[in-house]
Amino acid sequence: MPERAASVIESRRRGAPGSPWVFPAPTRSGHIEKSSLKKQHLRAVKESKVPAFVLYECRHTCLTRWAEHMDPYTLACPAGHSDFAMTKLYVHPQKETVRKAMAKVRGGHTSGHTTNKTASDEVPEAVPNSQI
Repeated sequence: MPERAASVIESRRRGAPGSPWVFPAPTRSGHIEKSSLKKQHLRAVKESKVPAFVLYECRHTCLTRWAEHMDPYTLACPAGHSDFAMTKLYVHPQKETVRKAMAKVRGGHTSGHTTNKTASDEVPEAVPNSQI
């Protein structure tokens, strides 16, 4: 976790002594609930004037980026998944990610061809999970 993020989380914990939650709230459960988060997200999008997006998409983006640096079983742990099949639904490899992985497997070597592309050089924009 980046040092700045850890610092923010620690600061939030100090601000709510006795609460196990990073984002405590005066609710029955003691933590922020879906309805509150949804309202805050809509307000933040409106005030920041960024294009509207579904907040949950950030989870897909995060896990896709982490997947470049972790094996699938390790990735399932911070995602909170007990079943790897669920983790697989969140990871969306991109063309450049696949290309880097293939270069790493080849030890950074290319086939030696410089003018003709081979079928293995053709990588789709996004690889469907069913093909992984």
